[in-house]
Amino acid sequence: MARRRRGGHGGHASGERWLLTYADLITLLLALFIIMYGMSQTDKVKYKAMTESMAKAFNPIQKGGGANDRGVLPPASEKVLPAVLPMPEEQMLKEIKSAVEGEAREAGFEGKIEAKITERGLVISFSDAVFFQKGEAGIRSENLPLFRKLMLPLSRMPNSIRIEGHTDDDPIHTERFPSNWELSTSRATSVVRYLIQSGLFGPKRLAAAGFGEYWPKAPNDTAANQAKNRRVDVVVLRSTSLREKP
Repeated sequence: MARRRRGGHGGHASGERWLLTYADLITLLLALFIIMYGMSQTDKVKYKAMTESMAKAFNPIQKGGGANDRGVLPPASEKVLPAVLPMPEEQMLKEIKSAVEGEAREAGFEGKIEAKITERGLVISFSDAVFFQKGEAGIRSENLPLFRKLMLPLSRMPNSIRIEGHTDDDPIHTERFPSNWELSTSRATSVVRYLIQSGLFGPKRLAAAGFGEYWPKAPNDTAANQAKNRRVDVVVLRSTSLREKP
């Protein structure tokens, strides 16, 4: 008579324990996938928010907007811009012109020191009597402090400076100056040399030119007009005409 094997039910239970372990593993993997999916969705939302924020920062004006569209930066940003932008060149030239005219009046040189804004830039005209003796090119030292004061604002600008000498039509025939060409050029060079020696300007920013009697401000028909034509012009060239040549 065959014996009945004991523990038959216990062996069946032991054989199915791996199913419990497998079910636990599947449950954990499912939970892991759910968590990873949720994190990926959150990252998409964050990424979208980040890209929209950067687009607004680097593209303040909306494309395709009309004149009345509200596609500009808020007023708070607009208030910051003037503090970091340099003063426009035209405004700076006007302020220097006004300052030169004021200093000339206070020093008693009204009519002998004049300033005007032209297509070339700011032109400051000094009567030859401010700097020179008649027929000479050596600078008179008594007016150099005023000249330095007037040149100081120009030294803070990046623009090139051209010094131009002019004469009237009275001929000159000396050993040093055979004609007005030499006299006007020598006077312009004397002013350039002073500006460099004073330390206000580097030599690369300066140029000297002499025009003799050929660029008059007025007809040379009276003594007063001839006095206007005997001058030295300090020309602050606009940034758009730095390479201009006479």
